[in-house]
Amino acid sequence: GVAGMAADPGEFSNETLAAVIAANTDHPQIDGMRMALAERYFEEGDYQSAFPYYLEVASSDLASPTQAATALTRLGWMAYDGNGEIETALDLLAQAQILTPEDPFPLYLEGIINWCGQDRPDAAATAFRQVLERAVGDDAIRAEVEADLAATEAGERCPG
Repeated sequence: GVAGMAADPGEFSNETLAAVIAANTDHPQIDGMRMALAERYFEEGDYQSAFPYYLEVASSDLASPTQAATALTRLGWMAYDGNGEIETALDLLAQAQILTPEDPFPLYLEGIINWCGQDRPDAAATAFRQVLERAVGDDAIRAEVEADLAATEAGERCPG
């Protein structure tokens, strides 16, 4: 069981985490383990394995707004990047922004999808400007968003 478990999920294999999650679906802290496992799969590019865990977190009544928004953001990116589903991706990112309006990341991805998926550099530039109005927190990321904004304003095509 999860109760009383103080261990770091990073200490366990994907299979062990999946088994613990399956055996403790109603535990109040299970969404954190779901997120940890989903993030592993996502970082490996294994969207198919990450999907059900993110979906569970996004629809969980016990997930924090940050957890649910992160899950929705990842689901949105996977819908776009993995399946080319632009409208679904934008809808999921909009839901994430409602939950955590201060988080610039779903808005940044919206900009990328507008630029690269819809060839709408004007909409992308608007999103990038809004991202820069928020607390980005990392100078390298801010520089990347500024470069993307400059490229969209110059009418450059998406590099990806």
